[in-house]
Amino acid sequence: NMAASPKDKFEAAVKVIRGLPKNGSFQPSHELMLKFYSYFKQATEGPCRSLKPSFWDLVNRRKWEAWSNLGNMQSEEAMLMYVDELKKIVETMPQNEAVTEFLQKLDNFYEMVEDSENHNTLKINDKPRLNGSVCSNGNSESDDDDD
Repeated sequence: NMAASPKDKFEAAVKVIRGLPKNGSFQPSHELMLKFYSYFKQATEGPCRSLKPSFWDLVNRRKWEAWSNLGNMQSEEAMLMYVDELKKIVETMPQNEAVTEFLQKLDNFYEMVEDSENHNTLKINDKPRLNGSVCSNGNSESDDDDD
């Protein structure tokens, strides 16, 4: 099947974030939600041109700052940043239809792994594999230095 475009991946990612239950087990941090907000605005509306909210309007001011800090980032780059943020946390999320659709749009980074307690645990396969063992620095005769 055709590789998904950045826009396809972005739209699938937005669906996942929008579909998060308000009081579900998975609660993203405010920091993370600000990132999603800012990348979404940049992707869909371009650079921030609105006036800075007043000092007392903390929530909107933080949103404005997060978006404004992206400067002139291209729409497509913002889409991919949004997708990447979701990729970092998707393993910890409850699996639903939106999550499954999102994973199908990625470039085969994911495979479902059966897991006794929790069926459908995701493992990410895009970790670079080292050839052979991890490089040891020097000879490790003594196993007792913990640094």
